[in-house]
Amino acid sequence: MLMVGPMVRPVRLLLFASCVLLPACHLNDGPGERDIDAGPPPVDAAQPPPCIPADVRARKTVEVSGSVVDFVTGAPAAGVTVDITTAWDVPVPGFPSPACPLLATLTSGPDGTFGPVSVLAGSVFDPSIVLFMVRGGDRADTASDNKTCTDSTCTLAHTIAAPSAALAASWRSELVTGGMTDAATNGLIAFRFNNADATPAAGVAAQIDDNFALRELRSGEEVRYLAGDRSAVAAPGQRTTTESGVALIGLAAVESAGYIAGRRSTQTWATTGCFMQPGWIFLEDRTVTP
Repeated sequence: MLMVGPMVRPVRLLLFASCVLLPACHLNDGPGERDIDAGPPPVDAAQPPPCIPADVRARKTVEVSGSVVDFVTGAPAAGVTVDITTAWDVPVPGFPSPACPLLATLTSGPDGTFGPVSVLAGSVFDPSIVLFMVRGGDRADTASDNKTCTDSTCTLAHTIAAPSAALAASWRSELVTGGMTDAATNGLIAFRFNNADATPAAGVAAQIDDNFALRELRSGEEVRYLAGDRSAVAAPGQRTTTESGVALIGLAAVESAGYIAGRRSTQTWATTGCFMQPGWIFLEDRTVTP
Protein backbone atom coordinates (compact mmCIF):
# COMPACT_ATOMS: atom_id res chain seq x y z
CA MET A 1 0.00 0.00 0.00
CA LEU A 2 1.23 3.37 -0.76
CA MET A 3 0.45 6.51 0.96
CA VAL A 4 0.46 10.22 0.59
CA GLY A 5 2.18 11.55 3.61
CA PRO A 6 3.99 9.81 6.45
CA MET A 7 2.33 6.98 8.27
CA VAL A 8 3.62 4.47 10.72
CA ARG A 9 2.12 1.02 10.28
CA PRO A 10 2.34 -0.82 13.53
CA VAL A 11 1.85 -4.55 13.61
CA ARG A 12 -1.86 -4.94 14.17
CA LEU A 13 -4.56 -7.47 13.57
CA LEU A 14 -5.32 -6.69 9.89
CA LEU A 15 -8.07 -5.02 8.33
CA PHE A 16 -8.48 -4.82 10.50
CA ALA A 17 -9.15 -5.69 13.69
CA SER A 18 -6.06 -5.33 11.65
CA CYS A 19 -6.95 -7.57 11.96
CA VAL A 20 -10.18 -8.63 13.78
CA LEU A 21 -11.09 -6.99 10.59
CA LEU A 22 -9.39 -6.92 13.27
CA PRO A 23 -7.74 -3.60 12.39
CA ALA A 24 -4.99 -4.22 9.82
CA CYS A 25 -1.30 -3.76 9.46
CA HIS A 26 0.13 -1.43 6.89
CA LEU A 27 2.83 0.75 5.68
CA ASN A 28 4.38 4.03 5.05
CA ASP A 29 6.47 5.42 2.35
CA GLY A 30 10.08 5.87 3.34
CA PRO A 31 11.62 9.29 3.82
CA GLY A 32 13.49 10.46 0.77
CA GLU A 33 11.58 8.13 -1.51
CA ARG A 34 8.95 9.12 -4.02
CA ASP A 35 5.52 8.98 -2.41
CA ILE A 36 4.07 5.84 -3.98
CA ASP A 37 0.62 6.64 -2.68
CA ALA A 38 0.62 9.90 -4.57
CA GLY A 39 0.08 8.25 -7.92
CA PRO A 40 2.08 6.83 -10.82
CA PRO A 41 5.45 8.36 -11.75
CA PRO A 42 5.73 10.80 -14.66
CA VAL A 43 5.66 9.09 -18.04
CA ASP A 44 9.27 10.06 -18.67
CA ALA A 45 10.48 8.63 -15.36
CA ALA A 46 12.83 5.65 -15.46
CA GLN A 47 10.89 2.42 -15.01
CA PRO A 48 12.02 -0.29 -12.59
CA PRO A 49 12.92 -3.68 -14.03
CA PRO A 50 10.18 -6.29 -14.58
CA CYS A 51 11.63 -8.39 -11.72
CA ILE A 52 13.89 -7.30 -8.90
CA PRO A 53 17.48 -8.50 -9.54
CA ALA A 54 19.16 -10.83 -7.05
CA ASP A 55 21.77 -8.24 -6.06
CA VAL A 56 19.02 -5.79 -5.12
CA ARG A 57 17.15 -8.47 -3.18
CA ALA A 58 20.32 -9.16 -1.18
CA ARG A 59 20.42 -5.61 0.21
CA LYS A 60 17.86 -6.41 2.91
CA THR A 61 17.07 -9.49 5.01
CA VAL A 62 13.67 -9.58 6.69
CA GLU A 63 12.34 -12.16 9.14
CA VAL A 64 8.65 -12.37 8.29
CA SER A 65 5.89 -14.01 10.27
CA GLY A 66 2.22 -13.45 10.94
CA SER A 67 -1.20 -14.99 11.00
CA VAL A 68 -4.29 -15.41 8.86
CA VAL A 69 -7.63 -14.80 10.57
CA ASP A 70 -11.24 -14.68 9.48
CA PHE A 71 -12.32 -11.23 8.26
CA VAL A 72 -15.53 -11.29 10.31
CA THR A 73 -14.79 -13.28 13.47
CA GLY A 74 -11.03 -13.02 13.82
CA ALA A 75 -10.81 -16.80 14.28
CA PRO A 76 -7.58 -18.46 13.06
CA ALA A 77 -7.61 -19.67 9.45
CA ALA A 78 -5.57 -22.87 9.19
CA GLY A 79 -4.16 -24.57 6.11
CA VAL A 80 -4.00 -21.38 4.05
CA THR A 81 -1.18 -20.67 1.59
CA VAL A 82 0.64 -17.36 2.07
CA ASP A 83 2.84 -16.18 -0.81
CA ILE A 84 5.33 -13.45 0.10
CA THR A 85 7.02 -10.96 -2.22
CA THR A 86 7.61 -7.21 -2.51
CA ALA A 87 5.19 -4.77 -4.11
CA TRP A 88 4.92 -1.37 -5.80
CA ASP A 89 8.39 -1.83 -7.31
CA VAL A 90 7.59 -3.21 -10.77
CA PRO A 91 6.03 -1.54 -13.84
CA VAL A 92 2.28 -1.30 -14.33
CA PRO A 93 0.47 -3.46 -13.57
CA GLY A 94 2.03 -3.03 -10.16
CA PHE A 95 0.77 -6.33 -8.76
CA PRO A 96 3.75 -8.69 -8.82
CA SER A 97 4.06 -10.65 -12.04
CA PRO A 98 3.76 -14.44 -11.83
CA ALA A 99 6.96 -14.48 -13.90
CA CYS A 100 8.92 -13.08 -10.96
CA PRO A 101 10.08 -15.43 -8.19
CA LEU A 102 8.38 -15.21 -4.81
CA LEU A 103 10.38 -14.56 -1.64
CA ALA A 104 8.66 -17.44 0.18
CA THR A 105 5.54 -19.58 0.25
CA LEU A 106 4.24 -20.62 3.67
CA THR A 107 1.18 -22.39 5.07
CA SER A 108 -0.74 -21.25 8.14
CA GLY A 109 -0.80 -23.72 11.01
CA PRO A 110 -3.74 -24.83 13.20
CA ASP A 111 -3.53 -21.51 15.08
CA GLY A 112 -3.46 -19.52 11.83
CA THR A 113 0.18 -18.49 12.18
CA PHE A 114 2.93 -18.70 9.58
CA GLY A 115 6.70 -18.27 9.78
CA PRO A 116 9.02 -16.98 10.96
CA VAL A 117 11.22 -17.26 7.90
CA SER A 118 14.09 -15.07 6.71
CA VAL A 119 13.77 -13.69 3.17
CA LEU A 120 15.86 -11.41 0.98
CA ALA A 121 13.50 -8.46 0.51
CA GLY A 122 15.59 -5.69 -0.97
CA SER A 123 13.82 -3.51 -3.52
CA VAL A 124 14.19 -0.41 -5.66
CA PHE A 125 12.47 1.37 -2.76
CA ASP A 126 13.81 1.54 0.77
CA PRO A 127 12.05 0.68 2.98
CA SER A 128 10.74 -2.08 0.77
CA ILE A 129 7.07 -3.02 0.91
CA VAL A 130 6.22 -6.67 1.49
CA LEU A 131 3.06 -8.10 -0.06
CA PHE A 132 1.29 -11.04 1.58
CA MET A 133 -1.01 -12.99 -0.75
CA VAL A 134 -3.43 -15.44 0.88
CA ARG A 135 -4.99 -18.20 -1.20
CA GLY A 136 -6.42 -21.66 -0.84
CA GLY A 137 -8.11 -23.40 2.04
CA ASP A 138 -11.56 -21.88 2.43
CA ARG A 139 -10.31 -18.30 1.98
CA ALA A 140 -10.89 -15.87 -0.87
CA ASP A 141 -7.76 -14.67 -2.69
CA THR A 142 -6.74 -11.81 -0.39
CA ALA A 143 -3.70 -9.52 -0.46
CA SER A 144 -2.28 -7.07 2.06
CA ASP A 145 1.00 -5.19 2.31
CA ASN A 146 3.30 -3.79 4.98
CA LYS A 147 6.45 -1.70 5.04
CA THR A 148 9.80 -3.03 6.22
CA CYS A 149 12.53 -0.77 7.66
CA THR A 150 15.48 1.28 6.45
CA ASP A 151 18.02 -1.06 8.06
CA SER A 152 19.63 -3.95 6.21
CA THR A 153 17.94 -6.43 8.56
CA CYS A 154 14.56 -6.24 10.22
CA THR A 155 11.61 -8.20 11.55
CA LEU A 156 8.10 -7.89 10.12
CA ALA A 157 4.97 -9.46 11.58
CA HIS A 158 1.68 -9.10 9.76
CA THR A 159 -1.88 -10.33 10.23
CA ILE A 160 -4.25 -10.76 7.30
CA ALA A 161 -8.00 -10.82 7.93
CA ALA A 162 -9.10 -12.81 4.90
CA PRO A 163 -12.80 -13.33 4.13
CA SER A 164 -14.00 -16.83 3.42
CA ALA A 165 -14.46 -17.75 -0.23
CA ALA A 166 -18.19 -18.10 0.41
CA LEU A 167 -18.48 -14.64 1.96
CA ALA A 168 -16.47 -13.03 -0.84
CA ALA A 169 -18.70 -14.71 -3.42
CA SER A 170 -21.79 -13.33 -1.68
CA TRP A 171 -20.25 -9.84 -1.64
CA ARG A 172 -19.50 -10.00 -5.35
CA SER A 173 -23.03 -11.17 -6.14
CA GLU A 174 -24.55 -8.35 -4.10
CA LEU A 175 -22.24 -5.76 -5.66
CA VAL A 176 -23.24 -6.83 -9.16
CA THR A 177 -26.92 -6.71 -8.24
CA GLY A 178 -26.45 -3.21 -6.82
CA GLY A 179 -24.87 -1.79 -9.98
CA MET A 180 -21.16 -2.67 -9.77
CA THR A 181 -21.36 -4.58 -13.02
CA ASP A 182 -17.80 -5.97 -13.16
CA ALA A 183 -17.55 -6.93 -9.49
CA ALA A 184 -17.92 -10.63 -10.20
CA THR A 185 -14.34 -10.82 -11.52
CA ASN A 186 -12.63 -7.46 -10.98
CA GLY A 187 -10.24 -6.68 -8.18
CA LEU A 188 -11.91 -5.27 -5.07
CA ILE A 189 -10.59 -3.10 -2.24
CA ALA A 190 -11.82 -3.62 1.31
CA PHE A 191 -10.81 -0.30 2.87
CA ARG A 192 -11.28 0.42 6.56
CA PHE A 193 -11.35 4.04 7.71
CA ASN A 194 -10.13 4.47 11.29
CA ASN A 195 -10.70 7.16 13.88
CA ALA A 196 -7.70 8.63 15.70
CA ASP A 197 -8.11 6.00 18.43
CA ALA A 198 -7.97 3.19 15.80
CA THR A 199 -11.69 2.37 16.12
CA PRO A 200 -13.72 2.06 12.90
CA ALA A 201 -14.87 5.42 11.58
CA ALA A 202 -18.56 5.71 10.67
CA GLY A 203 -19.91 8.41 8.37
CA VAL A 204 -16.91 8.56 6.00
CA ALA A 205 -17.48 9.00 2.26
CA ALA A 206 -14.88 7.09 0.22
CA GLN A 207 -13.10 9.12 -2.44
CA ILE A 208 -10.71 8.42 -5.30
CA ASP A 209 -7.86 10.42 -6.75
CA ASP A 210 -9.13 10.86 -10.31
CA ASN A 211 -6.44 12.55 -12.41
CA PHE A 212 -5.03 14.23 -9.29
CA ALA A 213 -8.40 15.57 -8.14
CA LEU A 214 -10.40 13.89 -5.39
CA ARG A 215 -14.00 12.96 -6.06
CA GLU A 216 -16.51 10.93 -4.10
CA LEU A 217 -16.99 7.37 -5.29
CA ARG A 218 -20.42 6.66 -6.73
CA SER A 219 -22.48 4.51 -4.39
CA GLY A 220 -23.62 1.30 -6.03
CA GLU A 221 -21.53 1.68 -9.18
CA GLU A 222 -18.11 2.11 -7.51
CA VAL A 223 -18.50 1.59 -3.78
CA ARG A 224 -20.68 -0.17 -1.24
CA TYR A 225 -20.32 -0.10 2.52
CA LEU A 226 -20.28 -3.07 4.87
CA ALA A 227 -22.85 -3.20 7.65
CA GLY A 228 -21.78 -3.13 11.28
CA ASP A 229 -21.31 -6.90 11.39
CA ARG A 230 -18.57 -6.61 8.69
CA SER A 231 -20.37 -9.33 6.78
CA ALA A 232 -23.54 -7.97 5.16
CA VAL A 233 -23.37 -5.31 2.46
CA ALA A 234 -25.45 -2.21 3.21
CA ALA A 235 -28.01 -1.06 0.64
CA PRO A 236 -26.76 0.90 -2.41
CA GLY A 237 -28.32 4.03 -0.96
CA GLN A 238 -25.83 3.98 1.94
CA ARG A 239 -23.40 6.79 1.02
CA THR A 240 -20.94 6.63 3.93
CA THR A 241 -19.33 4.01 6.16
CA THR A 242 -21.40 2.35 8.86
CA GLU A 243 -20.00 1.45 12.28
CA SER A 244 -17.81 -1.15 10.53
CA GLY A 245 -15.81 1.65 8.90
CA VAL A 246 -15.35 -0.53 5.79
CA ALA A 247 -15.90 0.39 2.15
CA LEU A 248 -15.95 -2.24 -0.62
CA ILE A 249 -14.59 -0.56 -3.73
CA GLY A 250 -14.63 -1.77 -7.33
CA LEU A 251 -13.53 0.35 -10.28
CA ALA A 252 -14.19 -1.01 -13.76
CA ALA A 253 -11.72 1.30 -15.53
CA VAL A 254 -8.81 0.68 -13.16
CA GLU A 255 -6.46 -2.13 -14.12
CA SER A 256 -3.71 -2.05 -11.52
CA ALA A 257 -4.23 0.32 -8.60
CA GLY A 258 -6.66 2.84 -7.20
CA TYR A 259 -5.74 5.77 -4.95
CA ILE A 260 -8.36 5.96 -2.21
CA ALA A 261 -9.10 8.75 0.28
CA GLY A 262 -12.01 9.74 2.51
CA ARG A 263 -13.90 12.67 4.00
CA ARG A 264 -16.25 13.18 6.94
CA SER A 265 -17.29 16.80 7.33
CA THR A 266 -13.99 18.64 7.89
CA GLN A 267 -11.99 15.46 8.58
CA THR A 268 -9.97 13.77 5.85
CA TRP A 269 -8.24 10.45 5.23
CA ALA A 270 -5.17 10.86 3.03
CA THR A 271 -4.83 9.16 -0.34
CA THR A 272 -3.57 5.59 -0.13
CA GLY A 273 -2.56 3.34 -3.01
CA CYS A 274 -4.46 0.04 -3.26
CA PHE A 275 -4.01 -2.80 -5.72
CA MET A 276 -6.90 -3.79 -7.96
CA GLN A 277 -5.99 -7.21 -9.30
CA PRO A 278 -8.67 -9.27 -11.06
CA GLY A 279 -10.09 -11.90 -8.74
CA TRP A 280 -8.33 -10.56 -5.63
CA ILE A 281 -9.48 -8.57 -2.61
CA PHE A 282 -6.92 -6.05 -1.37
CA LEU A 283 -7.09 -5.07 2.31
CA GLU A 284 -6.18 -1.57 3.38
CA ASP A 285 -6.85 0.79 6.25
CA ARG A 286 -6.02 4.39 7.08
CA THR A 287 -6.35 6.58 10.16
CA VAL A 288 -7.88 10.04 9.97
CA THR A 289 -5.38 12.81 9.21
CA PRO A 290 -4.41 14.58 12.47
